[in-house]
Amino acid sequence: MSTVAAELGDEARVSDRQIAAILAGVERLESLPAVATRLLSMGSDEDVRLDEVIELIETDPALSARMLALCKSSEKGLGDRITSVRRAVIMLGLDTVRCAVLSVLVCGKIGAREGELGSGFDIEGYWTRSIGVACVSERIARSHPSLGVAPEQAHLAGLLCGLGKLAMHNVLPRAWEKALTLARSRGVTLASAERAAIGIDHHTLGKRLAEHWGLPGWARDVIWMYGQDGSLVPEHAPKALVQVVSLADLWCESTHLGWSGDGRVELTLDRASAALGIVPADLDGMLEMVVDRVSERAQILGVGESSGTELLVDSLSRANGRLADLNQALRARQLVAERSHRLLGVADGFLTRLEIDSTVEKVCAAMVSCVSEITGCEHGYVVLQRGSVEPWELLEVEGGV
Repeated sequence: MSTVAAELGDEARVSDRQIAAILAGVERLESLPAVATRLLSMGSDEDVRLDEVIELIETDPALSARMLALCKSSEKGLGDRITSVRRAVIMLGLDTVRCAVLSVLVCGKIGAREGELGSGFDIEGYWTRSIGVACVSERIARSHPSLGVAPEQAHLAGLLCGLGKLAMHNVLPRAWEKALTLARSRGVTLASAERAAIGIDHHTLGKRLAEHWGLPGWARDVIWMYGQDGSLVPEHAPKALVQVVSLADLWCESTHLGWSGDGRVELTLDRASAALGIVPADLDGMLEMVVDRVSERAQILGVGESSGTELLVDSLSRANGRLADLNQALRARQLVAERSHRLLGVADGFLTRLEIDSTVEKVCAAMVSCVSEITGCEHGYVVLQRGSVEPWELLEVEGGV
């Protein structure tokens, strides 16, 4: 982190006042619709009158249609029987329906600012990754009930985990573009590049947006802490949920599904799996199923039109692009190493040519000889003054002599 900040120089020095202004910028983003606010304020199934929930959702026909489509997509076994908001609430429960509604509302509320999409931000790739993390998180929670993570919570938390990236783009599009470029060129995590270039990362900005919208505390904590080693997640936080989403995000990163903006990730898939007692092999072989589900849900949510096959091709293309970037970076490092080795050899040769009592002429000849090894030019001139009161001289050196 310090190396990145040093490279940026003045750009890395952000005052507390600037950070406060950035956080205040989140407060100026639109609030969630009233239906979301009311749903979030409701308690558990036992405390809520279901007719009130049904009437609330049915006030928005477009929302109802998308919510039903999303519920049918999630519950394959019940899909044909979920024909109305009432049946969805009764058969799936309030928590599942509430998460589906929030998914629809959040995806429709905040997107990329029109006319400010730079080459570093892939909006469709962002949503592909977000929905991918949601689907994989839901699968992990459903297939490992001992973790104590509700599948519908895992889905919504996975969908929202990268929300701070959209907030960054909406509040600080140009500065965030620099952070994206820095993360990619330096091979560092996006969060570290953001802290160096902006003074705050997308985790913190996403947490502020979650608070502004009144999202559930567990969703806010996942947005803030996903991607961390489980040992760093405080006990009062929904630790298992954070770890499930982190694992899902790493799986999507390993398969190159969607776009994350990260140049590097710190937590590994093996470590994240082991922390949950999951064998990494348990996650193998599900790419085709995941991309089909991502394609279906992206179309329902209105944030993507790519088919499953197109997403697979895109995943392969991203993998090839990442490999090309790595090869280019390795080649660049190799060239630097070769150049450094050559310079050290030249410096060693310069010292070898000299003795304690070497004349000025011999020192100048050794200097030109060293320069000739680097540039290939054997003819040189040296301007020198032998003493403070002596006239300036011009020595012509040919071939280091």
